[in-house]
Amino acid sequence: MYEPYDYVATSNGVLGSFRAYTESGDIAFRPVYRRSGDRWTKLTPSAAAALPGRTHLLLDRDCALAREEEVTLVASWRSRAVGAPGASSGEHPPALRGLLSELRSRGARVHLYGSRLLGRRSDGSDWDFVVEHQGDLAELLRSCRTRPGAFLGSREISSIATSYEVNTAGSTSRADVLRILGKSWCALRVDGAVIDFFLAGRESAIIPDMQLAHLPLTDCDGIVEESSGRSFSMPRQVRIRISATRVVNLHHLSWILCGLEQMAGSRVTLRDVFVRDTDDLWLSPWMSKLSFDADA
Repeated sequence: MYEPYDYVATSNGVLGSFRAYTESGDIAFRPVYRRSGDRWTKLTPSAAAALPGRTHLLLDRDCALAREEEVTLVASWRSRAVGAPGASSGEHPPALRGLLSELRSRGARVHLYGSRLLGRRSDGSDWDFVVEHQGDLAELLRSCRTRPGAFLGSREISSIATSYEVNTAGSTSRADVLRILGKSWCALRVDGAVIDFFLAGRESAIIPDMQLAHLPLTDCDGIVEESSGRSFSMPRQVRIRISATRVVNLHHLSWILCGLEQMAGSRVTLRDVFVRDTDDLWLSPWMSKLSFDADA
């Protein structure tokens, strides 16, 4: 079984990051590279969304589907634990080693991810790490005394968000999306390089096969409740209060729900939620609406 953030390759020459299984047995993944002859070309979100093939209603627009027999594992994100016995720390930037050591001392498990895990790094490429931690990632990093560099500024983060706007079809504002992102993803600039940290969990599940023709959007308002679990798990499960007497489970496998759990409470309202059955709701953040109280 693949885990979210494992890298997989399809038989037609697309390499991507695994997201989930579907009920019909498909592999859902986000394309990252495409083979061109004997070379691999990095894909932008818009290029990934334009690739031919099948997509899924609950997935981000730059995600794709493939049959399981068409997919092979390239690399598991768990395969390069930082600080594990026998692992070399000499390859990490010197300014970063103290922070990685402190994260481990605080019980957070850190794993190498991205192009460097795949062995496709180039000069000046970013560093990516997956962090297993229960809590707020930004707070964890800010509390580290050995943290080098500085967090990315608002302009830099806004520029990164722009590259993902191909996915956004709902009415969620840029500011609210960035607030959610900040709960599950943080980036530092260290010696000119960008260091990305992502929160990860262990859960993986099967998402339903859904089509608008078979299951239209239902105008279902709800307030996000506090719930247990790890952030940045895919699929994410939170609880949503849709009436004074009824609380239901909310599922989805997108990164945007990571931050919703961290921001749970009366300040987060969801609308236009897919109804699967009486106690099980599925939200597509790119098609649904989120709203926040002004004092949140």
